[in-house]
Amino acid sequence: GSAAAFVTAQDPTVSGFARQVAQGTDVAGQGANLRNIYSAMWIFDALSEYGITYVPDPNNPFATMRDDRDAVDQVQYPRQLLTSRTGDCDDTSVLYCSMLENLGIGTAFLDGPGHILMLFDTGLHARNAQVLAVDEELYVVRGDRVWIPIETTLLGQPFTEAWLEGAAIWSRWQDNPDSRLVEVQRAWLDYQPMLPPGAAPVIDAPANEFVGVRVQADMDTLRLWQRTYLEEKFLKPLEEASNLDQTLESGILYAQEGRLSEARAQFEVVLAEDPEDAAALNDLGNIEVFENRPEEALSLYRRARGIDPDPGIYLNEGLLLWSQGDDEAADEAFQTAIDDL
Repeated sequence: GSAAAFVTAQDPTVSGFARQVAQGTDVAGQGANLRNIYSAMWIFDALSEYGITYVPDPNNPFATMRDDRDAVDQVQYPRQLLTSRTGDCDDTSVLYCSMLENLGIGTAFLDGPGHILMLFDTGLHARNAQVLAVDEELYVVRGDRVWIPIETTLLGQPFTEAWLEGAAIWSRWQDNPDSRLVEVQRAWLDYQPMLPPGAAPVIDAPANEFVGVRVQADMDTLRLWQRTYLEEKFLKPLEEASNLDQTLESGILYAQEGRLSEARAQFEVVLAEDPEDAAALNDLGNIEVFENRPEEALSLYRRARGIDPDPGIYLNEGLLLWSQGDDEAADEAFQTAIDDL
């Protein structure tokens, strides 16, 4: 918890670096549901491009100082690490947490035998964990939130490699009685961050065009993970047996990932076997909305609610009518949805 005192998210040096990276990066366009992940990816790759390097501290390794309350003074502040560009596990974790907290992304520390690991909040509720579409071992469900562990000593390597290693460390440590996890924002209640003395150094983040090369490689890797996950979990079982529920669910995951043509194909498979499947009609209507075909969407919603008057279908219809300016018809659909709850 005391390490949180070094997470100086509002340090002008940290803020300047993080905001330079954030400007001009369309993380929402890359996947609105995964905004925190793409932001974390950009920051990690920017720190790598900047040249932050892990160097173990021979005098005060975390292994020997984790139980010494005074020894925590050896942790570098983020502005100091940005100046020196070399630090050990606690230095790099503190720096990365500071950058993400500055962007409004919650972080946490997990300490274990001789090491400290950081995690960040994906912004996803636990019930929506499947939106990630990656192996369940790659993320952590804590309370009602989904977190991703990152091994910051791998700065300089791809973000996805640091993610893999972080997940492996979490897997080894999660049941270790000597491991302790604390969320930074909660730790701030006891350990308020303070800036080191002296003027804030001006640090320029690397140009996004160079960082973007690293980010694109990480995005390609993440999409490969997602494609593999979807194929293993949903598509391969379909080759062995026709399961309309799995087909429908895989279509929803494709849609959440923004792969609309593949989502449409899955919903059409369901409807080819069962033209009266209200869920598939509703989901296909959503695809029509995304692809700016409101009339087709409205027709599908009305077919769907004619089969199954589910409140969610009326809600979708109402939202579409409202977006077209038909407030009276939208209110009628909304009221029907409320009455049927």
